[in-house]
Amino acid sequence: LKQLLELDVDDEMDITIPEINDDDVLTPIPALSDIYHTSLEVMPQMQSSKLNIDIATLETAQARAGYYPRVSLTASVGSSNLSGTGLTFEEQLRDNFSDGVGVTVSIPIYSNRENKSAVEKAKLNEQIARLDYQDTQKGLLREVEQAYQDAIAAQNQYIAANENVKALQTSYNLIQQQYNLGMKNTLELLTEKNNLLSAEQSLLQAKYTSIMNSQILNLYQDLPLEIK
Repeated sequence: LKQLLELDVDDEMDITIPEINDDDVLTPIPALSDIYHTSLEVMPQMQSSKLNIDIATLETAQARAGYYPRVSLTASVGSSNLSGTGLTFEEQLRDNFSDGVGVTVSIPIYSNRENKSAVEKAKLNEQIARLDYQDTQKGLLREVEQAYQDAIAAQNQYIAANENVKALQTSYNLIQQQYNLGMKNTLELLTEKNNLLSAEQSLLQAKYTSIMNSQILNLYQDLPLEIK
């Protein structure tokens, strides 16, 4: 378990085994559509795909800006002083003070198709980002559907395993009574006992498999991984 969690060799683990009953194993599973629509909002791959679309849209707007006129504003302030003029430094700075403001307007008329190519490339990248988002949606749907079917199957398997244990327990009790009366031999008793133990093992496995699949569904709903 430490290897799976990629923990350091010096890290200590305190494992707690919770009490699990039928209510925990057979927790009602939300509708598939509800799980999927929630996952579209909370799963990180969907958030990443949305950001890629936003970035591509901004890049398209930036490329289109190449068609717009550009206005540049410049300003300057200066002064000078000379020695031997009989004027003080402060007087020369005041008398020679100069300033200026300029505005430059650039209108793109001919850009050798650079602007058009940039816009077409940006629009293509935006379309690719949207297609990637759709692919991510479909991939997530496949994941949620598989996890949902696994959870349903695991609960059904647990129910069947539980009924099997009850039936074999009843059968074992009957065989044991018959054995005590001399109607069954030791081999028959041990065979029935082994069948019961095997069914109990299957029930235990089905229990934790169902719990695990329920927790996987919680991931897609951004719910805490715990047994309620």
